Amino acid sequence: MYLTPLVGVYIADSYLGRYKTILYSAVLYLLGITVLFATSFHAATRAHTGLPGLITAIIFLGLGTGGFKPNIDPLLLDQYTEKFQRVKTLKTGERVIVDPQISITNIMYIYFNLALVGCLSGIPTTWLALKVGFWSAFLLPVCVFLVAIVLLVTGGGKYVEAQPEPVLGHAFKAVVIAIRHGGKVDAAKPSALRARYGVSNVPYDDEFVDELKRGLYACRILIPQPIAYLCYIQATNNLVSQAATMETHGLPNDILYNFTLLFGIVNTYVIRAFLLPYLRRKKIPFGPVRRITTGFICGSLGISYAAVVQKIVYSAGPCCDAPLACPESQGGLIPNRVNVMIQLPVYLGLATFEVLVQTASYEYAYTKAPKRLKGVVTAMVILTIAVASALGIAVARAAYGPGLITMYACLGGSFFAATVLFWYFCRNNDKLENDFFALDITVDAARAEKEKGASPGLE
Repeated sequence: MYLTPLVGVYIADSYLGRYKTILYSAVLYLLGITVLFATSFHAATRAHTGLPGLITAIIFLGLGTGGFKPNIDPLLLDQYTEKFQRVKTLKTGERVIVDPQISITNIMYIYFNLALVGCLSGIPTTWLALKVGFWSAFLLPVCVFLVAIVLLVTGGGKYVEAQPEPVLGHAFKAVVIAIRHGGKVDAAKPSALRARYGVSNVPYDDEFVDELKRGLYACRILIPQPIAYLCYIQATNNLVSQAATMETHGLPNDILYNFTLLFGIVNTYVIRAFLLPYLRRKKIPFGPVRRITTGFICGSLGISYAAVVQKIVYSAGPCCDAPLACPESQGGLIPNRVNVMIQLPVYLGLATFEVLVQTASYEYAYTKAPKRLKGVVTAMVILTIAVASALGIAVARAAYGPGLITMYACLGGSFFAATVLFWYFCRNNDKLENDFFALDITVDAARAEKEKGASPGLE
């Protein structure tokens, strides 16, 4: 699910384009859900088709996710074509400045808010699986995805889309040349290669190298993210187990994760509608790097508080540091006397981390990547989560009592270390934000001038 996006974006950026890749991938994903639905009935289970159906569905779901997950954000932002600030007169007669950078940030927050609302589908599907059956839980996403595909087909031909072009190999070639010249990316420019070696058949232009240089510089935001997501994933997984040892008052312990989604929905709206406009009015800079740093701090505080919660659980009866395992728990029926709602600050911190980091990272990937490689850079953001998941296999062995306090404390400390590392590497990026954004305008103008000069009859 996190590795196949690298294939999906290569196909989209190089051959099919984003719209067709998303459409075909959505069909694959629908087939995967349909297989789950078809093999979830008792008759299918008795016929021993459950396991083969699950394996087939996982393949379809993985391929489908790889196609549409990294391409949706770029296609969405492609629809916003403004590049220059302009004055707009509102219906009230008030004149305001439309800033493309601010508009892209708002678009990402609105999209992320809708995505979080969609994630709440876990609540009805869990209820359907419990009360009706697994077939009904799978039928719901089949119907919803079918509607989404119909809407996608209906809008075909109306989307603004970058022309696919196989330039990933050009990027690798430029990077190799830069490495051979001591990391100087400008050395890979065709003009530099012609001047130094007399090379004339370079398959890209100087502007592509300028875009690539910006993208490589911006990719530094990805360096500490695997550590942050490792801590996030381990914490969220273990919070479910932690809740099982506390008094839930009738709530399923695995449904409490939805508080992250609820907090995320509220936080996304509050940040977009109130916090960011307030900071802009006060002229307080809060660019992508500062947003990611703030998200890291909130995540590290949330996980550190989880260690405090675990200490409270271990200090309460009837089982103290052996919850559900002592004779007084009556075979695991009586948890330690701690209200599960003390976990809420943890979910608040993790939700704030997710909102600030993901919106800023995807926005950064789109606005800083070369025009013909935006999907590839978006997939690199997703890849950080795959790296974190792989690292989590090694950390998972520490997730057992009574050492859970130490585990949460170490996760919180590692998260804070990732925050410091991130700020150290990227603290100056926000100062270059306007220059980064303006590069697209300069590149487009230079290419237009070259095309004009190359047109017949203009000399």
